[in-house]
Amino acid sequence: GRYPTRFDLDTIQSSKSIFLWRACWHIGVTNTIGLIASGIVSVSESSNSTPSSETLLISSVEGGVIDMDEISGLTTGVLRERAVELMLPVMNKGRTLEEKRKFIIEGLNLCAAAGLTSVQTNDETSISVYKQLQQEELLPLRVFLTPNYDDITVLEENGGLLCNSSSENVIIPPLRPLGFQQSTSSLTPLDMSSQDSRLIIERLKIYSDGSLGAETAAMRVMKPLEDQGNQKGVLIHSRSKLLTMIRNASAW
Repeated sequence: GRYPTRFDLDTIQSSKSIFLWRACWHIGVTNTIGLIASGIVSVSESSNSTPSSETLLISSVEGGVIDMDEISGLTTGVLRERAVELMLPVMNKGRTLEEKRKFIIEGLNLCAAAGLTSVQTNDETSISVYKQLQQEELLPLRVFLTPNYDDITVLEENGGLLCNSSSENVIIPPLRPLGFQQSTSSLTPLDMSSQDSRLIIERLKIYSDGSLGAETAAMRVMKPLEDQGNQKGVLIHSRSKLLTMIRNASAW
């Protein structure tokens, strides 16, 4: 087997962006329109005398990989690790927290209907949505929410962890193990073992390297991967940056 490429997706849709994201969130593939919309490539229009030509605008990404075809020299459309983030503005264009709220409610209700009593999720920039659902008593089960590390730089009104107390002052509150009582007009911290707790936030998620499924997991020993030569995977952050991120996270 092989990964699909931009050219496979182009046969399905050549006028709108398509992005297929693997379930592990470590690898994805987009079509040619998606590569153009994300600024990875530019394509000149063809004329009667000149065929269209493609220019690679972004060839490398810190903590990520843009796959290239060795024969044609063109990108395959496969993006790994932080290179995937180049597609986020394209995917999220016009999206709102209200739309995210709709999807979250539908997903939680499906889980509850299947008999689940609790779930763990890594939904990014969704903290304000879950808090609002808790206040409105719309959480049908217990949610263990693990925000992404980057959420500490996003304002709460946009779904992040930053509390904007005024236009001039931004306060970063400490993150502690929290359980929120459901039947109150305001969110009241509860003991983690309380049966009334529906929303629990007790940790941050940091992506340090890739995944085995995406063939980007960082390995100490170089191991040959079929059709990909020898590689050690992808370290998303340098050691010093990762240590800084861990210290920042532990301070919450």
